[in-house]
Amino acid sequence: MATEMWPSKNDYLSIRQAVAGSEEGRELIKWAETTERPKDADDLALRLVGAVITSGFGYRQGKTVFEKVAVALRAGKPIYETALHHHMKASAIERIWSDRNALFERFKRAYTEEQVSAWCDGIPYVQGPAVRHQVMRDLGAADVAKPDRHMERIAERAGDTVAGLCARLARLTGDRIGTVDVVLWYAASVGIIKGIRRRPCVAP
Repeated sequence: MATEMWPSKNDYLSIRQAVAGSEEGRELIKWAETTERPKDADDLALRLVGAVITSGFGYRQGKTVFEKVAVALRAGKPIYETALHHHMKASAIERIWSDRNALFERFKRAYTEEQVSAWCDGIPYVQGPAVRHQVMRDLGAADVAKPDRHMERIAERAGDTVAGLCARLARLTGDRIGTVDVVLWYAASVGIIKGIRRRPCVAP
């Protein structure tokens, strides 16, 4: 008799229930299940900014920094001096914000995963598969998983790829691939899935 793959459907549903037991977890699941394409240039830019900020931050810290950065952007204040003391990220954020109308016009013509990935070319700090997949997911442009360190370790334990693992569980449960990604990532980051978080966590 073949051994059932880990995590099984029931394993995942148990993990999901545990994630939903916290306010943060419920917030992430709701966000992942309802994300749609941005309606305007400001919305698009802020989501891109969120992806830039959360690379290397924990969920709570990233959310706090994002709120400060959003206020600074709308007020026209320099990001590095007022909200985020990271030269590369601050510079990338200010460029995204200044280019947001052109970015949005180009984004409106990108529909397939390949088109959106090509659209990401040249956007500062949107480099590497993890951030690029996060951008595609966060913009509601493609239902994909972010292959960051946490998810790579979970997939390795499961004997699969990040994409394959999330697609399998999405088929079994009806969740979006992006929801499966967020559930597993958050579960690893807070210790619901043991032994994955060996370094400070990065945000989804």
